[in-house]
Amino acid sequence: MTQDPSRPGGADTPEQTFLATASHEIRTPLNGILGTVSLLLETELTPAQREYAETIRLSGARLLDLLNNVLDYARLDASAGEIEAEAFCPLRLCSEVVELLSPRAHAAGLDLAVRALSQPAPGYLGDAGRIRQILFNLVGNALKFTARGAVLVEVEPRDDGLAWHVRDTGPGIAPSDQQRLFEAFRQSAGADAYREGGVGLGLAIVKRLVDLLGGRVEVVSAPGEG
Repeated sequence: MTQDPSRPGGADTPEQTFLATASHEIRTPLNGILGTVSLLLETELTPAQREYAETIRLSGARLLDLLNNVLDYARLDASAGEIEAEAFCPLRLCSEVVELLSPRAHAAGLDLAVRALSQPAPGYLGDAGRIRQILFNLVGNALKFTARGAVLVEVEPRDDGLAWHVRDTGPGIAPSDQQRLFEAFRQSAGADAYREGGVGLGLAIVKRLVDLLGGRVEVVSAPGEG
């Protein structure tokens, strides 16, 4: 991955500042609700009460994900030139992402693992924070649309840098839908607009971050082939 050092960083616009402030003010009580509901689920409840509390938890978690994605997308332009290069271990970075998402995978009955196609060098230079966000969105998206089986993250050292492959056993994507997969507010199918509360921003954020880092992202899939 490469970067253009001539691109200047920019300050937040009034609209982005408002969005960040409003998002923070919404997330604070929402986190309080989610924390309280989690404590409630640890108490003795009737089956009906547990079902209601779990619905609150799931709906709140989806809303929090939506807020985070909207804020990330809105702030990308303002921070476009602010690339932070640091030394990182590709395999460790992948393992951190997988560890964070393991509870979600296990709750869905899915296997989630990391594999190095060849042993990468321990130190690479790049924006580890943005790479972590890219992988988090890609792996999270794979888990969201995989009903059974597994998600595998592979690290592949190459002469010109690094490649990550996120493989899943999901339903696959038709060629006609692949062309719009990384567009904002677009879903690969109409029914997906109502799945997990998504609005089609996660992969659009991935595309913009990858472009910012001088890399590329692509999809290889077919219906029934994950």
